[in-house]
Amino acid sequence: MAYEITPHDFCSIVENPRCQGKEMNNGTAKEGHPNCDWCKGNYFVGGECNYGGRHKMADDLHQINKNFRDFDVLVKQQVKLSKSKNETEFNNFKKTLLNSFKSLKDKCESEAGTGFFYGSCIGLDGSQTHFADRIKITFKRLAKELGHYMKQVERSTWQQLHKFQEKLKQLDKLSQEANQLTEDWKNETDPVKKSQLFALLSQKNQEVKRLQEELKNDPTFAIFNQEKNDELANIVKNIFQGSPNTSFFSWKKKDKPETEGTKSEKYLGFIPKEVGKNSLLIAGGLLGLLLIYWVVKRKFSD
Repeated sequence: MAYEITPHDFCSIVENPRCQGKEMNNGTAKEGHPNCDWCKGNYFVGGECNYGGRHKMADDLHQINKNFRDFDVLVKQQVKLSKSKNETEFNNFKKTLLNSFKSLKDKCESEAGTGFFYGSCIGLDGSQTHFADRIKITFKRLAKELGHYMKQVERSTWQQLHKFQEKLKQLDKLSQEANQLTEDWKNETDPVKKSQLFALLSQKNQEVKRLQEELKNDPTFAIFNQEKNDELANIVKNIFQGSPNTSFFSWKKKDKPETEGTKSEKYLGFIPKEVGKNSLLIAGGLLGLLLIYWVVKRKFSD
C-alpha cells in the first residue's frame, strides 16, 4: 500500500505564515481572524483557510496523496519489468517504465516539486514562498537521482535480466538446501554424521556466498534487486520524514551515515535471512566441532 502523507508530514515541509489573528482548532475561516482580509485562517489547526476557498488540510491531503500515486505506479512498473518472461515483454515494460520515470523527473524539476501540491490550498495560492527550502532541495536532488536510474534502465537488456533471474533461482535453490542441511545438522545426534553434515553445510554456505558476490557484481543488480524496489516504494515517505538513507537520496549519506544497526539489517537486498542464520550457526558450531572430533578420535582409538 502506498504511503499516505499525514498532516504532520505536510506541516514539516510547508511554512506556517504569520498573521494578526489567532488560530482556533477546527475553526471556520474567520474564527480568530476577524481583522484579517486574506490569511491562512485555521488551515494548520484542522479548520478552514481564510484565502477565500475555505479549504481544509484534510481535504487537500486527499488530493495531494492522489498526486503522489505516480510513485506507486512506478514501483508496480519496475516489478513488472524485473519479472519479464521474454524479450518482447521486457522491451514493452521498459518503455513504459522509462516514460513514467521521465514524467516524474520532469514533475520533480518543475517548480522544485511544488506541482505535486496543485489542487491544494497551498498550491492554488500560486506562490512557492510557503514551501520550506528543504522540500525544494529534496525534489531537485530526487530528480537528479531519478535521471541516473533512468540511464541504468535504458542501458539494460533482456539478456542481462534473464541471466540475473537465473542466478536468483539458483541462489534460492542453494539457500533451501543450506536450510535443510542446517536442520539435519541440528537434529543429528551421532557425532560422526554430525561432523559430516557440518562439512557439507560449510561447503553449501560457501557456494551461497560466492553466488551472492557474483550477483552483487552483476550489472543488473543495481536496477532489479529487491532493495531497489523497496527504495522506490519508500520514496514518498522518505521525502517527508527526512530520513532518505537510500540510493535515491545518496547525497544525504555524507551528512548522515548509516548506523551499524541499519547496516546489519540489509544484505544485498534479496538474501534470505535464513542464510545469515546458517552462517552464525556454523561460526557458533566451530567449538562444538572440535569437541566432536575429540569424541570420534577416542571412539576409534578404543
